[in-house]
Amino acid sequence: MSLLTSQEKNLTIFLLSTVLIGTIIGIFRHNWLRNPEILLSPKNLPSYINKIEEENIITTYNAKIKAQLQKSDIEEIIEENMLVETNNTISSKSVQETQPSNVVNKTKSDKKKSTQNTSGIININIASKEDFMKLPYIGEVKAERIIQLRDEMGTFISIKDLEKVKGIGPKIFTKIEPFITI
Repeated sequence: MSLLTSQEKNLTIFLLSTVLIGTIIGIFRHNWLRNPEILLSPKNLPSYINKIEEENIITTYNAKIKAQLQKSDIEEIIEENMLVETNNTISSKSVQETQPSNVVNKTKSDKKKSTQNTSGIININIASKEDFMKLPYIGEVKAERIIQLRDEMGTFISIKDLEKVKGIGPKIFTKIEPFITI
């Protein structure tokens, strides 16, 4: 003797197969389609395609602009480095004569911090270890950590990414922020 009649069995099979097919369609839409809204309203397909094309055009344009800016930044950095090198030819005696007496008599740690060259702005995505060491409060170890993080990330997206480096907190970041750029 069976528990279900033939009609009940057929209805149960129909309901289970409907649930199974619905689940498979839902998984397909969720996992394999970038934008499932297309399936809900096919009449929006042309506007969706236009939107995607516009986004691709904008992305391509932004990449070209970024490449041009990086190229011009590299040229500016080269020019700035040439200016810094010519400025460094001034003798230390003439620099000491122009400094007030209280600056000359600073402690050893203050001299280290004040003599670091921060005259040029450093692009943190292309700077070398020596460039980073020119920043205030950045020594050899922190410069190596910055370069290591840059290598891991690929490039810095924002100058705020430097706060991820061990030893660079908000206080040090605010002191070096005027001297860095992307």
